Amino acid sequence: MINFNEFKNLREPVTEGSEVPKIASVLHYLACGETLDRFEAERKVHDHTLNSTISTLANDYGVVFIRERVSVPNWLGLQTDCKRYAIDPSPDNLYRCYWLLRDVWGFTGRDIAPPSLPAPEVV
Repeated sequence: MINFNEFKNLREPVTEGSEVPKIASVLHYLACGETLDRFEAERKVHDHTLNSTISTLANDYGVVFIRERVSVPNWLGLQTDCKRYAIDPSPDNLYRCYWLLRDVWGFTGRDIAPPSLPAPEVV
């Protein structure tokens, strides 16, 4: 059974002259069991438009997220309402995330059964 710890074994692809797409970095960070709000995303994964990245992952790639409304301090110290995002931990969703990272964006690591995952159906 797949869990968040399996994602910590995945490593970014090493390709000379290219960077991992931002969308893959965000997915990997969240798939390791972490959560992000829009302000943390700027600092931790260099994503300045987290809501758009989450929307693309959900609508174009079928990844399911848990969304929680939170109030966090902004740069002035005042409270700002935003959403905190986390990956839904259902096995099907985690397999989809693992497949995307490994087979679409080239992350490497220890295989999980089934060793060759078919492409999930896009929603």
